[in-house]
Amino acid sequence: MLLSIQCRAVRLTDPLQFQLLVDHITGHVIDDEELGLAAQIVHMVIAGNSVEFPRKFLTRQNMAAQDQSKLYEPINELDIMLNQIAAGVSLDIMPGMNDPANFALPQQDPFLIETCPHVYFVGNQEKYDTRLVKEGQLIRLICIPKFSETGAAVEVNLRNLEYHTRSFSIQLKS
Repeated sequence: MLLSIQCRAVRLTDPLQFQLLVDHITGHVIDDEELGLAAQIVHMVIAGNSVEFPRKFLTRQNMAAQDQSKLYEPINELDIMLNQIAAGVSLDIMPGMNDPANFALPQQDPFLIETCPHVYFVGNQEKYDTRLVKEGQLIRLICIPKFSETGAAVEVNLRNLEYHTRSFSIQLKS
């Protein structure tokens, strides 16, 4: 499963939407068909920019104690989410440009691709899109929409590169 989540210092993510995702991944669903689909998820990749900080927190100026605590809120929220997901499946995080990878996530040596992968993806897109191309082999290209705005995750079968989106958004009527 590919997911593009974002935890913000100003809490805008929908906790119910995320809980529906966690319930699906961990198999806490009522429907037998959903349970069968959930049982097939063996790995999750979170596609970059998992935390977002207001620009005023990223300056090198001294911050008030209250502002310092706000700086750590999105990281704490992300940690809670990751622990819940990791209880059900193995997990990889691909740090994005805005992630605190320079001090909170381990860095890796230069990114070199020695063999052509079967799936290329990019997260935090405005909408979902995918294509299957043949460049000596079949390659699935995927644009993953922002989970916080769309409630959508993408599931990919790595054996045959089939895919489908799963929506966890809810519409409450007043």
